[in-house]
Amino acid sequence: MRRRHSGMPSWPGRADIGATRQRPTLAVGPWKIAVDLAASRLLQNQAGMPAYACSCLWCTNWLLTCATAVPDKLYHQLCRLPINVSRPSDLYAYEAHDDGAHCRVIYHLAGKILSGPDAWRGDAGVGKVLVYSAAAAAPHQVGMVVVPSRQTFDARPQYPAHEDNELLQIDLRLFVPHPDSAAAKTKTNPLDQPP
Repeated sequence: MRRRHSGMPSWPGRADIGATRQRPTLAVGPWKIAVDLAASRLLQNQAGMPAYACSCLWCTNWLLTCATAVPDKLYHQLCRLPINVSRPSDLYAYEAHDDGAHCRVIYHLAGKILSGPDAWRGDAGVGKVLVYSAAAAAPHQVGMVVVPSRQTFDARPQYPAHEDNELLQIDLRLFVPHPDSAAAKTKTNPLDQPP
């Protein structure tokens, strides 16, 4: 397979996508996904995504602490998908604290959701609301949702449309410690500890 010099993946012909590829059923949190492994590998760390080659404080912290910030079971599930856990499509902090920050971390993969919690719930006052499910309990609380990327307004990597696969988004909300904090060394979230 030839790669373009632009840094974007060189996709096989549309008829080839999903047709002869491995599509194992893998679990991530409470979801079961039929994953196109080859296409998912090409989606990782694409140029043009918000977190691509980013060296901001939180992307740097994530690179240094993702192996301890994500609970072991979820970390291994993401790696099997195959997600490059240290290189998300997007990441930002939405609530900073002395020892770290609560962050939103987004990944993409190719496949189909076979089962799992409904990501959208109706709210009379607001309309449809994206609902995160608990992927891990205290002291390592992680909220997670898996949705077809077309249902979000978030940036997404280049992926040619195909009837056998769709671009999926894995969206995590979790505490990311500063690399030198006690939380990074002990795998605990300081906000979950009693005062």
